[in-house]
Amino acid sequence: MPYVSVLRGEVPTELLRDKLLLVGATAPGLGDQTLTPNAGMRGVLPGIEVNANAIDDLMNARNVALLPPAGYAAWTVVPLWIALWLLVRLQRHALPIAFGLAVSCLLASGIAMLGWHWWLPPAAPIAGLFLLYLLWSWRRLESQLAYLRQRARVLHAIPSGAFEVMPAPPALSGDPVVHPKQALDRAIARVQRMQKLMDEAMHAMPVAMLICDDQGRIASGNAAASRLLGGGELAQRDSDPDALRGLSLPQLIAPMATAAKADAPGSARLHWTIRLRDEYTTADARVFRLEAAAFGADAPDDRGWVVMLPELTTEREAQRQRDEWRRFLSHDLRSPQVTILSLLSMHEGDPDAAGTADMRKAIRREAKRTLDLAEGFMDFAQAESDDYRFADTHVGAVLLDARDQAWHYAQANGVRIDARLDDADETLVRADGSLLTRAIVNLLNNAIRHSAPGARIELRMDLESATPDAAPDRVRITIADQGSGMTPAQLHALLHAPRGQRAQFAPEPVAAPRADPDASAAAAPRRMGLGFAVVRAVVQKHGGQLGGDSTPGAGTRFWLLLPLRRELR
Repeated sequence: MPYVSVLRGEVPTELLRDKLLLVGATAPGLGDQTLTPNAGMRGVLPGIEVNANAIDDLMNARNVALLPPAGYAAWTVVPLWIALWLLVRLQRHALPIAFGLAVSCLLASGIAMLGWHWWLPPAAPIAGLFLLYLLWSWRRLESQLAYLRQRARVLHAIPSGAFEVMPAPPALSGDPVVHPKQALDRAIARVQRMQKLMDEAMHAMPVAMLICDDQGRIASGNAAASRLLGGGELAQRDSDPDALRGLSLPQLIAPMATAAKADAPGSARLHWTIRLRDEYTTADARVFRLEAAAFGADAPDDRGWVVMLPELTTEREAQRQRDEWRRFLSHDLRSPQVTILSLLSMHEGDPDAAGTADMRKAIRREAKRTLDLAEGFMDFAQAESDDYRFADTHVGAVLLDARDQAWHYAQANGVRIDARLDDADETLVRADGSLLTRAIVNLLNNAIRHSAPGARIELRMDLESATPDAAPDRVRITIADQGSGMTPAQLHALLHAPRGQRAQFAPEPVAAPRADPDASAAAAPRRMGLGFAVVRAVVQKHGGQLGGDSTPGAGTRFWLLLPLRRELR
């Protein structure tokens, strides 16, 4: 306001009451002039206006506060430490981290000025972040380059082995580090040649071979696999190594599986490589077996499977012909003996044939022995074959069945079989029930044959473990008699007889009379022939152990150790 207006009373008194009044010149050329920002066209303000603005800022607390040196240092250094910590934790996001922190510093500076009138200069932390990003990127690129150099040396040093026909070309300057690009290119070319050779070798293999992922999808296969599994349209383009690519192997061979295998309880929970490990028959009567082996990492996403499908058509045809010959020979061997026994039975009631009683008895004994040999030969051929049908089998049911089959023979010889079994026992083994029963019956018959009338044979089962503190993982089946016994040498020869060879020895005969004179005459010398060979073969096929102990004149005890059933996942 003009000073003269105040003196003349032109300014209302209420306008000046309780105000601070500053008196000074404001006209250009009068009084002091100060250069200030936002001063309009002149670029200067009179000193009185500068003082008025300063007083107004003091009265309204609008002055800008400056941080102490320690605060400025913290404002500059803390964002850099935060950036370093984030770069160490999130190495792949260097640019977003640096840009985000720079924007955060700029926003923090603006908010501090508008909210609290603190001046936080953003140039220093932003420049520091920029330099830190450049240094970090340079260091990261340098480390990656060093890693590539080292990997190039490793690739170049891989021996050629059997998968490289031509030797690797020599390095241009001796050391791959001098020319990392050339060394890496040479290593990549070398690996490509090796991969091509392996693919060609796999495609030319006569055995069907597949590469599958962990879900069973086929990644690649050779021509033999296309011919074996293709059929129809795929069979016409079996020269294409990718004819089976992308197909699901479990679905592809599911129609070829047997009904028992496809409907096996609990099979859906098993991995497909375990569930499908079996023999299959194609539509054109070709037989093959599936075997798989894992390669790569343990994680399912990084694991692959090499699947081999060896063809067994020739072997199964030979086995079928052998079984036919076995049935033919068995029939021809049994038929005449059955006829002899029938004729003898017809003449037993003839009073005129009394003089031929000894002859009939001898003929009957030899006919029975021939039938026993035929039965033993059939059991031994089946036990030695691979035609086992494994299933979850109750051990108690097998032992009770074996006891029932041997009961008539035991009654005829006056021997008692004590089976120490729990009827409620649910012990399971993975076994072929009929062949395991046959093996136990052979041991029981042998014990009966070498026991005196009135003797007792013990049949029992027990669960045990390989280590004292572990859970039971196997079952022990024991057959103990009170017969003539054997010497240690005889027992060792019996248990460790070579494959296909019968152990024969003759200990002291049992003095007690037999209920069946024919059986007594036939069993005087102890002979472990096909019957015990069947036992050894069956136990071996079941992955078990066979053992025993014996004392001459005091009896013999045999035991079988079989693994308990386990869930495969």
